[in-house]
Amino acid sequence: MNEESLLRRIKEDCDKALSDWAKGDEWLEGIRDGLVIALKDEKDKEEYDSIIATLEIQNDKEACLSLREAMEDARAGRFLTHKEVFGKENH
Repeated sequence: MNEESLLRRIKEDCDKALSDWAKGDEWLEGIRDGLVIALKDEKDKEEYDSIIATLEIQNDKEACLSLREAMEDARAGRFLTHKEVFGKENH
């Protein structure tokens, strides 16, 4: 199983678990093919979404390269402030 199909399978399993959880279960816990799913509240759903986003980025070679280059630019001081980009302070 390649990374892309594994990522898709994890997302499908987690989406199904979230769907079941949203139906009213206060606590959903399960183990599927080594993936532990435990969702207790909205904070857990947000964490799940964050994990899926991270997995998707890690699976996207162009996104990883772009992030790596941006981090190198920031470390080297090659960046603009919010005001320089948008013409106003960020509040």
